[in-house]
Amino acid sequence: MQYEKIFKNILLIYFFIFALSLIPVFILGDFFTPNPEYVFLSEESPIFIEIIPNSLETILVLFFFLVLIVYIYSLYLLFTFKKFGKKLFIYCFIIIMILSLTSYGTYYTGVEEFLTLLSYVFEGVIIAFLYFTPIKEKFN
Repeated sequence: MQYEKIFKNILLIYFFIFALSLIPVFILGDFFTPNPEYVFLSEESPIFIEIIPNSLETILVLFFFLVLIVYIYSLYLLFTFKKFGKKLFIYCFIIIMILSLTSYGTYYTGVEEFLTLLSYVFEGVIIAFLYFTPIKEKFN
C-alpha cells in the first residue's frame, strides 16, 4: 500500500515537472533565451539530418507529437495501474529516445536544462518502480 502511494506521488510530481518544462518552450519563448554571446551555434546540421527531406522531417515532427500525446496517456494508465500502461510507457519512452536522434540539437537555458535533467531522473525512478519494486505485481 505504501508503494502505491509513493508511486502515484512520483507520477504526479513528474507530470507537474513535465508540464512545467513546456512553459518556457511554448508560453514564455524569448524570456528564457540564452545570451547569444555565450552560445556557439553551428550552421551545419549533422550528416544524417541532411539526408532527410523536408516532407519526411514534417512527418517525423507530427509523429513525435503523436507519440508525446500517447506518452501522456500512458502516464494516466500508470496512475490507474493498467497493465497496458506499463508497456505503453516503455514503448513511448524508447520511441522518443530514438526520435531525439533525428533532431538538430538545441541549447538550453539554466531553467530548461534543470527541468529536463529533473524529468530524466523521474523517468528513471518510474522505470525502476515498474520493474524492481512490488509495484510490478500491480500491473499483472
